Amino acid sequence: MEVFSKFLSETDTTVRLAIPTTSLPHFQNLRGRDLLVRDWAEEEWTFRFSIRNIGHPRPVFSGDWVKFSQAKGLQPYDLLIFSRLEDDQYRVEVLRETDRLLTNDVLKFGEPPGEREKTSTLPTPNLPYESASPVYAALLTPQGRFLYDLFLYSLPRPDEKLNQSGSGPASNKGYGSVDVFADVDGSLLDELLQTFEK
Repeated sequence: MEVFSKFLSETDTTVRLAIPTTSLPHFQNLRGRDLLVRDWAEEEWTFRFSIRNIGHPRPVFSGDWVKFSQAKGLQPYDLLIFSRLEDDQYRVEVLRETDRLLTNDVLKFGEPPGEREKTSTLPTPNLPYESASPVYAALLTPQGRFLYDLFLYSLPRPDEKLNQSGSGPASNKGYGSVDVFADVDGSLLDELLQTFEK
């Protein structure tokens, strides 16, 4: 059961996590106690729950929180989801700001051949015998509002094309990163580039 979710602030990622006061009923009788929390990689962390009494009550997590934040590279505007499982077990998950900006998964472009669908059955030195299909995606604001729509694709990797003799895949030697290209409306190109540079 989700206890709370929130977009992280700079203070949340570097000092302590401020917990929404609306979730206080879920933490009854836990003031000053350490909570054992598992993350998405099944690593365990100890978060200390306390309430700061400056002004109105402010519930916070400290303890391993900053260590967790640094180890996971948390950034402001990442979305944190804190849940309570059975037997007083807790789980923390984070959706990165960048994970939420595109509405489709671009990780498949980095998958090796054979682990994705084939899009060409005509092998030639110039045409890949298999490659990732283009994907449609929308670019959103951190608040989830629509900004732009675009088609994403990647160029074939060397080992997805035949070698010069046409007898087998070309060498993948020296090939490292995957470049992802976007097909967008030309009138929006400058505006879109500025958005990506922010």
